[in-house]
Amino acid sequence: RQETTIGMELATHRWHSAEGQLGLIRASAEAKARAVDAQVELHEAGRLPLSTLLADENELLALKIRSAGLRNEVRLARIEFHKSAGTLTPALALEIVEGER
Repeated sequence: RQETTIGMELATHRWHSAEGQLGLIRASAEAKARAVDAQVELHEAGRLPLSTLLADENELLALKIRSAGLRNEVRLARIEFHKSAGTLTPALALEIVEGER
């Protein structure tokens, strides 16, 4: 019983932590995407070196990769929570995995 409660608490903490980080990373990625869009125009006008544009595109890609990793962390934490609570079913697991992309 106590192990179940501890497992649920840990999973809840991981879940909320990953969701919080995901929100921050998504906001950063959206801002970086807007900046990259503006930099493409500057580069095409000959006012920005390609190396600067590529560096920022690389940062944007890294943010997108981190976002995907955090989405998986949220999914795993949700599954672990329901597993600890004894409420995990195949249908629920599928719903969690196929949910937010």
